[in-house]
Amino acid sequence: MIVDLGRTALNLFVDTYDQTRLPGPGKYKLKIVTGGKSITSKTDFITIDKADFAPPYIFNASAQPIRAKRGTRVTLPFRNLSGNTISLVSLDGLNILDIVSVTADGKGLVVDIPAEQSIGEFYLPLVYYDHNATGTSGAVYSPRSISPIIITE
Repeated sequence: MIVDLGRTALNLFVDTYDQTRLPGPGKYKLKIVTGGKSITSKTDFITIDKADFAPPYIFNASAQPIRAKRGTRVTLPFRNLSGNTISLVSLDGLNILDIVSVTADGKGLVVDIPAEQSIGEFYLPLVYYDHNATGTSGAVYSPRSISPIIITE
């Protein structure tokens, strides 16, 4: 699930690892499973509408982390770049990555890691975007990566 912090609402976009078996529009109960126990809501708790568009987000399908050093250039794998303009990417909420270009296949964003970027493992990079057709702007945390982006010296 992708969380989009829009200017007027909180939107959740349903997605799956391989982009198959996506639930269709409709009303759904909520089931919570923890510690071998589960509970399901008695009434429909979630409504899935057909989305006007899909927000862009970083998605690393590999079990291997993305590794980069401060002051270097790296390509971040993305989903849904087409039709969206990325205006800002931050790994730590403090430092902004310099956007260089979109890859020729449209599935990656080339960025420069600032020399002052904090080092460490980053699992929730923040992406600000504008959707070209609808004029919608938003910010998306990209929790879909299987492995982190690791920044070293």
